[in-house]
Amino acid sequence: MNMRKIIAVLAAMLLLCAAIPMAALSVSAASKLDNNFDDGTVGKFKCDSVDTIVNEDGVMKWTTQGWKNLYASFSVSANADYKVTFKMKAAAATSMEVKYLNGSWGDSGIAKDTISIGTDWTEYTRILNAGSNNALVLLFQSHKATDVYIDDVKVVDYVAPVDPVFPEDAIYVETFESASLNGWTSNCSVVSTDGLAATKADGGNYCLEFISPNYSYTNYKLTVEKNTDYKVIFSVLSNTSGYPLNARVRDGSGDLGYVSYTPSTAAWETHSYIFNSGNNTSVNLRFQAGWSTGTYYLDNICVVPFDRSTMTNDGHVLNGDWETGDATEWANSPNVEVVADPTGAGQGYVIKTFETSTSAVDMFVQEFKNLVVGKEYTLSFKVYGYGTATNNAFFVRFPKAFTTWSVNSALASASNNDYTPRINVNAMTNAWYDVNITFTAQAATAKVQFMNYRSGQGFYYFDDITLSHAYDAVVTDPDCVNGGYTTYTCACGASYTDNATDALGHSYNEGICGVCGAEDPNYVPPHTCEFHGTQTKAPSCDEDGVMTYACSCGEGTYTEAIPAIGHNYNATETVAPGCVNGGYTVYTCSNCGRSYNSDETAATGHSYTTETTPATCENAGKTVYTCACGDSYEESIPALGHSYDNEFDTTCNECGAVRDVVAPLSNAMKSISEDVNGYAVKFDCAAEGFGILPGTCVQADYT
Repeated sequence: MNMRKIIAVLAAMLLLCAAIPMAALSVSAASKLDNNFDDGTVGKFKCDSVDTIVNEDGVMKWTTQGWKNLYASFSVSANADYKVTFKMKAAAATSMEVKYLNGSWGDSGIAKDTISIGTDWTEYTRILNAGSNNALVLLFQSHKATDVYIDDVKVVDYVAPVDPVFPEDAIYVETFESASLNGWTSNCSVVSTDGLAATKADGGNYCLEFISPNYSYTNYKLTVEKNTDYKVIFSVLSNTSGYPLNARVRDGSGDLGYVSYTPSTAAWETHSYIFNSGNNTSVNLRFQAGWSTGTYYLDNICVVPFDRSTMTNDGHVLNGDWETGDATEWANSPNVEVVADPTGAGQGYVIKTFETSTSAVDMFVQEFKNLVVGKEYTLSFKVYGYGTATNNAFFVRFPKAFTTWSVNSALASASNNDYTPRINVNAMTNAWYDVNITFTAQAATAKVQFMNYRSGQGFYYFDDITLSHAYDAVVTDPDCVNGGYTTYTCACGASYTDNATDALGHSYNEGICGVCGAEDPNYVPPHTCEFHGTQTKAPSCDEDGVMTYACSCGEGTYTEAIPAIGHNYNATETVAPGCVNGGYTVYTCSNCGRSYNSDETAATGHSYTTETTPATCENAGKTVYTCACGDSYEESIPALGHSYDNEFDTTCNECGAVRDVVAPLSNAMKSISEDVNGYAVKFDCAAEGFGILPGTCVQADYT
């Protein structure tokens, strides 16, 4: 039962998240191995010859001598996942090897478990992947001799569980996980929340169990907005094969939405239908049993607002296979319902018409859109008739001025009436029949009606109703990189490509494609050295530097001089001229520090100030010359000597000094001197008046 829950939740999540109606999702849970031994046999199981296996009251009893084999083979799909379950107990506690071998019985197999077996029934579960195998062997080995009892051995498809996801705008969600009916009521004998052996990991613990007598129902009062479209989504499982469950929304006067399904007994299915609330603010959400007492399981019920504009109708590929489980994209009368194909032909879901007591009643209607005037189209469908007549007649009506000109069977014929062309069809009783009706479009739309022809003729099933496309072809030529193809596009927007041609490939010349200009990624051009320079000697003010150029290939180098940069002199110091030395400006190179003097000016010379000490009669004087720079020198001034009027003047005219003198004798007196004898007088014998010859002196002593 867990597997059913898993499938239901997965299907619910996928459908709920869809923006447009999706096909009802169901996953087959067909068993690969299923032995409950209720038929009195041991089924597919075999054992080693020393052991015995018998069916004992619907249970397989295995009497083993220990370390012998009990096994069964079954087919699988490569790389698929499977769930293995079985119940087991033993007369005496033992341990058991459980092996899953490949078809060649390789001992390693794909999985092996060692389990303990007690004297009470215990259920065991194993999830495994088939790997690359298409057949597996389930093998048991008991560790000791004992009686082992085995029941309900199953190998079924496994789908990993997914928790349900519901739309944020849902107005109602019910998963029954509160273990309560939460407002659901019924007019039947039992409505309960039953766990179905589910776990939280399987998407929930509870669902609604609906044990229903014939035509009874379970009901929930749902609050809605007036004149609003809603979609009802739910999951269902049945234990009553072949009997329908009616899902409907009702107000006080009748159905607002209705579909009928025959649920699967093997796997959970998710279904949906649409209703409009009309003038109601409260409606009854209802599930009603069909023709037999049975049990239904309901879960993950969700109601969401629905935008009908999201139902895309390209006029060709539409919900004509009914696999969404509803007829919401068709304008249909109350005379149809969607049901699981009851004919055994594997059509999935089909639309079923009711027998009417009136002829020319619409069964369902579709307006095909985006047609191109003058294009040829084919309406195709399958039909299955049954009822009181040998051939059940109905007709398909086309719009006025549409000329049908080709029908694929003698069972169908064209009947052109004034109001509209129509095709009369006699459906084969108890057999599916393919009908193709070809016509040329005379307008952009074609409203096609399926109508009953006679009253009381029985029922019909329809499936796979489609309108062919009318494609226009556009050829895309190949280029160097991309292949060519033809795009076929229908006015409805459908398109496909065909007639693929290979790309032309590039036409390279020296690494460049001459067609598209692309570069050849594999082109290796002839080597031309690409030199990269490195300064190996820096230039100075006076000397050139060196730039060495080398190619990465290592095959060539050369050098070039880097011109000397020259000095860059700037005035860094100015020396003013002095008394002795001239002035100048110092120029220094900012690159190397070398310097020189320039802009010389002459020395200014000394500028002396004087200080004079005057000479006296007896003492010399001096003049001192002093410059501001500190240089100095002196000049001597001789003593003046006394200044007398004559030799016999006793008082100096300058300083007033007094002296002793001898009165003058005559012009001939030379000098007077004193010795011990007294005074001696010398005469200048040449003096005037003496009459003595020149050069003759006379000295006379006197006292």
